[in-house]
Amino acid sequence: MSASRVRVSLDLVGRDKKEKAKADHAARVHHGCDVEDLHALIAAGRKFKAILIDPPWKFVARSEKGEGRSAGEHYTTTGLDPIKALPLAELADADCAMFMWMVDWCPKWAFELIEHWGFEHKTTAFTWAKENESGQGWHMGQGYWTRSNPEDCWLATRGHPQRIHADVRQLIVHPVMEHSRKPDEIHERIMRLVDGPYLEIYARRPREGWVTWGNEISREQFASICDESFDPETGEIIEHDGPEPVVEPAPGATEPGVTGAGSYDDLEIPACLDRRRPQIADQHGEAS
Repeated sequence: MSASRVRVSLDLVGRDKKEKAKADHAARVHHGCDVEDLHALIAAGRKFKAILIDPPWKFVARSEKGEGRSAGEHYTTTGLDPIKALPLAELADADCAMFMWMVDWCPKWAFELIEHWGFEHKTTAFTWAKENESGQGWHMGQGYWTRSNPEDCWLATRGHPQRIHADVRQLIVHPVMEHSRKPDEIHERIMRLVDGPYLEIYARRPREGWVTWGNEISREQFASICDESFDPETGEIIEHDGPEPVVEPAPGATEPGVTGAGSYDDLEIPACLDRRRPQIADQHGEAS
């Protein structure tokens, strides 16, 4: 087989994989969350001390070939205005840390979002150095000038969130996965670094200990989170390990007319010691 035929066959296989990925994504987002679900959280009085967001940045390719490798070929991307429309300023606690995945080719967009939501950029919280899927060697990504590899997650704050531990490292080394998926380790590090409650925006899957919102999270899953009992002071979900405990009545504290276990009548008291019985006078006229 000639080299040109091999190239055509590979192109067809690649196209089929992309079409399948897009179809799978479309099926997942059909019943996914929308902005109204975030407003439901606001109406419920929820506030979050840590927010993780992975904006679906729309990559502007300079060629048709580059467009074919962009994120939009794999999942829904969007411009800046729909992202700015998310009510994160209302969901953020007065003391809140925001962690935002950004891309090197449009840092001004990330700065604009941070300022729009009332936060101040502080530093790079995490840098993901990407290995190949096999875990052998370094991944080679796209780029206008040089081929990219690492991806940064910025830290911005509002108020005065406190750091819990000082041993949380910035560098994450992990193989690349499907488009837009980030290493799970990021959530563990955030939870060690700052207090919750925790909110993830543009999440791909539910996560224990987090409120997760995104068009790949079903509205049923999100609604179950909104229905949880929570502390209005902290915004944290109140854990219920089982049914409410049954409080047993104290001994003798029974309903009127009912003699319960532990009542006085159940005690085997000799007649001579029972103070409730009439005292019997002895032959000298003194009570015994």
